[in-house]
Amino acid sequence: MEIRALRYFLVAAETENLSRASERLNVVQSALSHQIRNLEAEIGADLFVRNGRRLRLSEAGKVFAEEAHKVMEAIELAKHRTQQAAKGARGEIRVGFETISSRNRMVSEVLFAFRETYPDVNIDLAHLPAGPLIDALRAGEVDAGFVHLSEPLPELETIVFQTTDWVLAMPRRHPLTRKRSLCLADLAGEPFIWRARKISPGVYDRMLAVCRTGGLRPNIIQEANNEVMMMNLVSVGLGLCFVVETLRSDLPEDPVVFRHVTDFSMPLELCLAWRRDNASKQLPNLTDLVRRRLVQ
Repeated sequence: MEIRALRYFLVAAETENLSRASERLNVVQSALSHQIRNLEAEIGADLFVRNGRRLRLSEAGKVFAEEAHKVMEAIELAKHRTQQAAKGARGEIRVGFETISSRNRMVSEVLFAFRETYPDVNIDLAHLPAGPLIDALRAGEVDAGFVHLSEPLPELETIVFQTTDWVLAMPRRHPLTRKRSLCLADLAGEPFIWRARKISPGVYDRMLAVCRTGGLRPNIIQEANNEVMMMNLVSVGLGLCFVVETLRSDLPEDPVVFRHVTDFSMPLELCLAWRRDNASKQLPNLTDLVRRRLVQ
């Protein structure tokens, strides 16, 4: 049974006139009559009571018209949903984020705006450290990620929406807090709490390289997986640590003090990152939202 035959039948049932139905459908009357006859033959029942060109639904025709309307509505719904999926307005997008990026207000605002704009797209959120998140992007396990990058990665496209640097966290009673200016040489021999390398190997290695360039070989006595634990260890006097400057507003100033180190600079870019060859239909909608937020 062809969809065209159902459409012809429903127009004929609505107009109750072959001439008007053929005009509305823009087909010759003989072709319309032929389609209806074939439909009746296929079903095995007369769908109309005929009186010249005048048509009236038979009892069987009334039942068929009711069911045919349902079929056409289902087809239109399927067509609409398919078109929406092709535009990325339906389906799923997998979005990763690291701990630091999750504290950025713009990240939350973008995810909220995406949910409001595309309510039929499921956002599958994955919380990962920076290193595993970058690996997941490369492997295609997530479609996009909010992540801090210390250097460009050729296989990833990025939209940068914040740049930050590092500050030194010290216990408030540490003697170095009384110095007006700090450099890496002042930190020689001090015990350090360091971000675990598995969190972000690239950042870990670059931090060590910057320290060594400034004449400091950090005395790392403890590694930790997140900034909250690092701050707790600093607050009880276990050692010093470097943290991203944008975290200062989220971390306690007492009993911890934050200071810039004049010769320690390793800017990080907070980005939305995705693999260049990612074919997700939903991804362009997310990247467009981020770009629009940046120009507001």
